[in-house]
Amino acid sequence: MPNDALVVQASPGVREGETILDCSGPFTIQTFFSFQNAARDLDSTRVLIVDLTRVPYMDSAGLGALVGAFISGRKSGRRMALVGAGERITALIRMSNLGQFFPLYASRDEAEAAFSAAQ
Repeated sequence: MPNDALVVQASPGVREGETILDCSGPFTIQTFFSFQNAARDLDSTRVLIVDLTRVPYMDSAGLGALVGAFISGRKSGRRMALVGAGERITALIRMSNLGQFFPLYASRDEAEAAFSAAQ
């Protein structure tokens, strides 16, 4: 599986200024460039929801790509959340003490509701 691709599809969220990045495949040092490329094109996005439901595993480089997207978005006031992270990815995020930066939600609906309530 190391050569499997990470496919990232961007789509608008339910609210203006919201983007969903739907990721599918391993999120690793060999594959994270597709995420970086998709995340670079989100200048007008105020809320970024990264759907990891179909990501079976992530390594530290993949986690670093998420951190990079968080930092670049934070400069412009963008908020970010992760949805559908499996146990392995959730454990990696918690072990790295990054849970405070990446709110974790079970579904897109849950994340969108949380962002709506915060506005």
